[in-house]
This record gives sequence, structure tokens and C-alpha cells, in this order.
Amino acid sequence: MIKYSYKMKRKISIKLINMNNIDTEYKKSRHEAFIKLAEKRVTKALRAIESVGKLSDSKNYVYTQEDVNQLIDAMKLQVEKVEQSFAKEVSEEVLFKFKNKD
Repeated sequence: MIKYSYKMKRKISIKLINMNNIDTEYKKSRHEAFIKLAEKRVTKALRAIESVGKLSDSKNYVYTQEDVNQLIDAMKLQVEKVEQSFAKEVSEEVLFKFKNKD
């Protein structure tokens, strides 16, 4: 068993505290990056959803209830995937196409 003097214990303790600060600062910077990107991306997504909502103007567009259901279902599915991705890593191509009515 190694015996450390008080001075040596103090130096080790300070080094551990400094390492914890580095780890904390690293996590803080990563969190700040997350916040910055999340705010930009969610704002962009909300604007896109708002734009999709403008398709409901029946003066300019013709659509069926089935079209609306498919559109809403696709958006709900993607929101569910986002929720799941925070629980685990999932990577899939994002694509929306109307199903043929044939």
C-alpha cells in the first residue's frame, strides 16, 4: 500500500478536480452546441409544418380527406421516429409520397 503525504494527496485532489472541470466544460460546450442546433432545426421544422398547413387553402388546392390523412400520418410517424431516436440511434431515409389511389 502506497502512503501519500498531505501535500501529495492535495496535488492529486487538485488534478482530479481539474480533470472534472475539463469534463464539465466539454459537456457544457456540447450542450451549448445541441441547444444552438436544436433551436435552428426545430424552428425550420415548425416553419415547414406551417407551410404544409397552408396547403389547406381550398381556394388554391384540391385534395381529398385520404390525401390529408396520408400527409398527417407521415408527419406523425416522423415525430414518433424523432422521439425514438433520442432513446436510441435510428437512421432511415426520409421521404414522403402519396399512395396511388388505384
